[in-house]
Amino acid sequence: MKEVLLFVLDGLKELRNIFLEEYPKARHQACWVHIDRAISRNIRRSDYREVFPDLKMIYQSKSKKEARKHYDDFILRYEARYPKAVNILRNCPSLFTFYLFPE
Repeated sequence: MKEVLLFVLDGLKELRNIFLEEYPKARHQACWVHIDRAISRNIRRSDYREVFPDLKMIYQSKSKKEARKHYDDFILRYEARYPKAVNILRNCPSLFTFYLFPE
């Protein structure tokens, strides 16, 4: 491998740091599958049909600007009811890195 532009990892900070050391020009993207799973552990099962379409709107957006709007809407809508789920998003600095690359 000569060059890494983007790597997608779960929440293991140590692994992320190792990749960034080895490939300093690379960008890190948090894995949305792992984010979904972490959030699902903090949502009542009966609310999945309400919450997850809103969550998917974030990472299925056509642009970073649109994704950021859906992110803000999600935070406002669910922070009182599901603070742990919202904090998963808030504590993840690389939610939108993939928007720096072509579709």
